[in-house]
Amino acid sequence: MTKKAHQTPSLPPDDPYGIVDACRGLHAAIDALDSKVAGNVGISRNDLRCLNLIDRGPQSPSYIANALGLTTGSVTALLDRLESHGLIERMRDPADRRGLLIQATRDCFARIGPIYGRFAVSLVEMTERQSTRERNTMIRALIDITALCQRAAGYSIDQSS
Repeated sequence: MTKKAHQTPSLPPDDPYGIVDACRGLHAAIDALDSKVAGNVGISRNDLRCLNLIDRGPQSPSYIANALGLTTGSVTALLDRLESHGLIERMRDPADRRGLLIQATRDCFARIGPIYGRFAVSLVEMTERQSTRERNTMIRALIDITALCQRAAGYSIDQSS
């Protein structure tokens, strides 16, 4: 199986569905990137989705279950797998002595960081060629598209926590 070189699609300027095609292409590209990372680390895509949820700080198992659309039992098994790979650790919630929080280990970032890090640097370099106004327009469009996807799926993940 040979890999195709990335080609930027050329769309007719008046194609109202060009945005739909662009979103499909973006989804496929993100899916391929996530598959590569998960494969390199030896975990499943759901396991990787969990790691993406805790990349900016600890989260509760119930938040993870809700965000992934999984039962608490399934999340417990997922967390057990990630813990056995040395990618997460469970800790007591300082705000609730009965609560539990899940956080990524340093080893987790060392293992998944390089691939995502290269992508992030490339993305920043690409957008540095844009004006602040153009960058903000792109960011707003991506936020709006995310909200549309969440609404269509009937859920929303609070990105601020």
